[in-house]
Amino acid sequence: MKNRLNPLGGRQEESEVQPAVPIDDENDPEEGVGTRSVYDHPTLRRLLSPPRSSFRIDDLTNAGPSAFGDHATVIGSISLDRSERRKEFFSDRVSDLTRRCRTFIQPQYFADLQQRLRRNRIVGIAGLPKTGRMTAACIALAEHRSADLVRRIFPRGADIVAHLREDPEIIEKGSCYIIEIADRQLTDVLRSLEPIFEGRDSSAIIIRDLRSSEDELHRAEVFHEPPDASLEIFRRHLALYLDGKCVADCGTCAGNCHEAYVSELLTEPVKRSIGLMRSPRECAHYAERIAAELPRGQAIAAILPSEARRRREEARRILLLTERPDEGYHNRSVQHRRALRIAYAVFAGQPMASVSEGAGLLLEKLDHLFAEPVIGRPALLNDLPSLLGRELCSDWHRPVDEACSTQRVTRVAQVDAEVVTAMLDVAWNDFDNTRPALIEWVDELASHPELGFSECAAVAAGIFATHDFDHVYSRVIRRWARDRRWRVRRTAAAAMVSTANLDGADQLGLASNRHVRALVNAEIENLARSTSPLERDTAAMVWGLGYISRNPSQAARALTVVATNATGWRTRNVSDAIERLFGTIGNSWTIGMLSWWLDSSNPALRRHAAQAFFDWVDRLAPTSRRRELFALLDAGPTQVDHMASLWRVVLLDPRFSVTAWQHLAEWLKTGASDPQLSGPIRSLIRRLAADPAIRSRLTYWLSRGSATTTSAA
Repeated sequence: MKNRLNPLGGRQEESEVQPAVPIDDENDPEEGVGTRSVYDHPTLRRLLSPPRSSFRIDDLTNAGPSAFGDHATVIGSISLDRSERRKEFFSDRVSDLTRRCRTFIQPQYFADLQQRLRRNRIVGIAGLPKTGRMTAACIALAEHRSADLVRRIFPRGADIVAHLREDPEIIEKGSCYIIEIADRQLTDVLRSLEPIFEGRDSSAIIIRDLRSSEDELHRAEVFHEPPDASLEIFRRHLALYLDGKCVADCGTCAGNCHEAYVSELLTEPVKRSIGLMRSPRECAHYAERIAAELPRGQAIAAILPSEARRRREEARRILLLTERPDEGYHNRSVQHRRALRIAYAVFAGQPMASVSEGAGLLLEKLDHLFAEPVIGRPALLNDLPSLLGRELCSDWHRPVDEACSTQRVTRVAQVDAEVVTAMLDVAWNDFDNTRPALIEWVDELASHPELGFSECAAVAAGIFATHDFDHVYSRVIRRWARDRRWRVRRTAAAAMVSTANLDGADQLGLASNRHVRALVNAEIENLARSTSPLERDTAAMVWGLGYISRNPSQAARALTVVATNATGWRTRNVSDAIERLFGTIGNSWTIGMLSWWLDSSNPALRRHAAQAFFDWVDRLAPTSRRRELFALLDAGPTQVDHMASLWRVVLLDPRFSVTAWQHLAEWLKTGASDPQLSGPIRSLIRRLAADPAIRSRLTYWLSRGSATTTSAA
């Protein structure tokens, strides 16, 4: 195992795992004429290619790794003395108490909370986080004593009892404190703290997490239920953020033009959207966004997050049937319709025959949960529109175009990707004991021989994994990733990319829920560094399908391990993964990685570098996209050296030579008319012509491939 310096940071091992048994799918009949692309499935295409899901290092550094120099080194170290560390336990004033007072709406229990504070030194508030518990505690203590005396104890969840027993003078006399604890039992904390706060003549409110009032609620606690006044909370926060701000370009404005803007903003659709917000914090968040952007008209709908919740409510109406079940069919009347509607959502874009077969497979899995024989499905009894319901079959009776009236039309399932996500969310979370059947159903779809079934399995597994990633990954996705069938491994890769994208890839680094995406990234790393060539092949397919890593250097190192140990004839997956890196991470950065591969002593890395660079150049046929290559030459001498090394390899390789010389000739012809690129082009040609093998072919191919003269080059 040999260590080499690399531009991706630190030392990198060229070969971290040894290749195991080769991939035994060379004669796989699934690969060929009858295979469909994963992008043929409309829902999966949407999940694999979300809007605004890419970032480019070129946009940040302008030259990729070369912006930091070829030999960038950090010298020295930073150490913090123990005396300079922040105190482990301290209290601080609530800085935003004025804002909380202006936007506070009293919950139903607030009067009871104030009475408890008059009788006891310590009371508690239990409830769900991010629902306004902290604001209620601040206002109650401010009215009980004074706003200047309200303090918060940090760090949250610390061993407060031990700290206060050791040093009770931390509590200032006559002050009020808000304490957040992680302990589920409050009795021991109260018994220990009450004498301390009694001796210091202080009061406190203890906040802890509790799901519902039916759980273990202490007699000194009140359960926090946020007030059902989302519109008023939103209005108050909006007025706070607009205070002193001109919203109408009044010129000499005193900041009093808010009322007209708020009246224009709060239309009936907007009010319905605000009514669907779940917590005061959510109301404050979107009020702040609106105050910052000042949208008008249709732009307001793009900010408010109500559509997703509306779709979920629609999904509940679709799946939660209210009719009484038919006892003669053992609940089959309701269960049959639900299974058909779930299959209709998963098989979006597929023919109705596939929908019907998928629904039958799901019903078989559900029947096994009853430990009874398969009941069977009635035929020629109910028509599909009545089984699907009004919401799903709204386009069922759409008239056929006159141009196609003489042809036989095959009906396909028509469901938007957002509705599919909401329906599977409801199917996974809102029913009892259906998850085992859904997991078995998805697993069977992945192995089904019919076209399109594996893509449907990727859709369902990706959506289910956003809710319970560990469960879904351990039960099906991990097993798919090491399957010998290429189609099943592709299903695993598509499911992992879909899970990561659903977790917030549209705003990379600012996603609201990044936990699942972090789990996906960790599992991709494990697959890439696995001893199994099947799992490494799956990792390459994940990147090839468009997965975007938050740490490009980490992704490149893992991809290097995959390329080093690639076996079998499916090495094309590595080239596809690198092509995706060009579009997402950036051209300069990816060119630097390929150049590093060329310098490696591993023949597999050099082969992958040449193949990936040639594929990328070959796909940049339009002149408008060739300018991306020229921009690389203007980034500096380091990038010119990298490009020359890659061009030299593909120009001399018999597999690419003819096409590569033609591309180079067309490339130089395009850049000859641009005076800004003449200097970098000359630098590239000089570096290429330094090789005698290149120099003897250069004049011939330049004159043959285009009308460009050698002097112009």
